[in-house]
Amino acid sequence: NIEHEAKKAGVRDMLDIKWISNEAFLGDFGMGGLHMKVGGYAVSSKLFAESLYAERNVEWIIGAHVNKVEEGKIHYELLDGSMGEEEFD
Repeated sequence: NIEHEAKKAGVRDMLDIKWISNEAFLGDFGMGGLHMKVGGYAVSSKLFAESLYAERNVEWIIGAHVNKVEEGKIHYELLDGSMGEEEFD
């Protein structure tokens, strides 16, 4: 993934990474999430994914439908009908 490759290349500290997904929540995986055993504990995929992203300093926007991509800017609509945009390079 991009975070891993950036770290391997020694440039991770130069990047801001943000994940945009139409999932209902981070860790949904299109099936309402799941539970897994991690270190002897049952952990939800939501908690696992949020912890992993936070640990790696990856921000997220969930429940988003990307409706337009232009040079340097992405536009999206959230499940509540609000609109958003993010700039990128």
